[in-house]
Amino acid sequence: MSEITLDYGLGWLEDLREDGEIYLDIDISPVTLQSKNTQRKEELKKAVRSALSRLDYVLTGDVSFHLTWQLHEQKRLETSNSSDLDNILKPLIDSCCGIDCVLVDDNQLDDVHVQWVNYYDYDNDKVIITLNFNPSETIQKAKLVFVEIDKDLYLPITKYESVAERREAFDLLQTQYSARKTEIEKDGYLRATRRKNKMQRVFHKGRLCEYEMLNKNEYFE
Repeated sequence: MSEITLDYGLGWLEDLREDGEIYLDIDISPVTLQSKNTQRKEELKKAVRSALSRLDYVLTGDVSFHLTWQLHEQKRLETSNSSDLDNILKPLIDSCCGIDCVLVDDNQLDDVHVQWVNYYDYDNDKVIITLNFNPSETIQKAKLVFVEIDKDLYLPITKYESVAERREAFDLLQTQYSARKTEIEKDGYLRATRRKNKMQRVFHKGRLCEYEMLNKNEYFE
């Protein structure tokens, strides 16, 4: 476990990788997807990305995203100033995605929960983001690439210094993927097949524009 203080006193992050959790407490009120206040959007995005960039790993599996908005009950119930819960989700989710953050793409989210709770400070509300994941479905950011395993489908993998290590890592992924395809041909395309085979999820190339994508031969070079 480690705690990271955000820049400019904007909150803190708790890294619980071994327990499959990242906890981010941000002293900034959320903004909506429709908001025209680009400065506020960038401020929030920068705060989240700055915190997540300090983690040395990326989440490569399915992730649960839990958002708690803390704001004063009177402001929430007795004014029209507070945003709808669904409208504040997208900017915060997007802030967690990308090469410097922890989500490869937002389609990794298989569970999203958002709520508001009463907060003592009327003038200053805040947000708490909790990401839950399988600790075994992570990979170091250093030397991360995506290698093609099938047409337009890629898997995250470390580009080791040793070619022998690269071959060993790729062969393991290829074996798992082949087993998955066999199960699909046998039982049909069910979500359970990937989890049953403990298979690393694939990513379509259209979701990987920020990342280095290689075919098998390029990976072995």
